[in-house]
Amino acid sequence: MSGHFKTKKSSCEQPADFPKTNCLTSTMIVILKVEKGENGVLWGTVIYQNNLIVDSAPSLAELEVHFKTLLKDFHGVDPETVEFSVETFNP
Repeated sequence: MSGHFKTKKSSCEQPADFPKTNCLTSTMIVILKVEKGENGVLWGTVIYQNNLIVDSAPSLAELEVHFKTLLKDFHGVDPETVEFSVETFNP
């Protein structure tokens, strides 16, 4: 059942290589690292099940939508179950 993430409402025990979950709402918390590029474009990276996913968008809200769509398309993750923990990186 590779590519699917299941939460357990009664228990927070998850495999170590899976993203953290919020047990009260059954949401998955994914780290989104964001960097501001040229012309104000935001670049983001997410690592999900050892896969690096990279995308860009003009705003953080659009970037989150892009990543939810990519997680759904490539990993079968329901976008309604994803929350992002945003970390900014500006060298």
